[in-house]
Amino acid sequence: MNRKLLGLISVMFCTTMLLLMAGCASTNERVDVCPEPQSQSPDYVIGAGDQLQIFVWRNPELSTTVPVRPDGEISVPLVEDMTAVGKTPTQLARDIEVVLAEYLRVPKVNIIVATQGSSNQIQVVGQVNTP
Repeated sequence: MNRKLLGLISVMFCTTMLLLMAGCASTNERVDVCPEPQSQSPDYVIGAGDQLQIFVWRNPELSTTVPVRPDGEISVPLVEDMTAVGKTPTQLARDIEVVLAEYLRVPKVNIIVATQGSSNQIQVVGQVNTP
């Protein structure tokens, strides 16, 4: 075989290999096959049927446990009906503090969700093929 032909074949082989390797090379971009789920807010949102323990610091007579009614409201001593559904326990506590400020110097309210109601449940009507 001719040296020229052998050199030409070698160049063509190296060029082909470089093109193949360049085609297989990866970029620094990361492609998620299974994207991570959207993070949800860590704060619990009160729903109808929840049982709330309401503590008023230094006022045990105002501390109570109340259910969230189906209409989304609660009744607390010195506070008439107040909407609780859709609020976090902290937001509801601040709202109660605003109302209690008319009667107390510096009210401090803390709310604990004692039991979760059925507001976050899903009901299926009809026949379920597989649970």
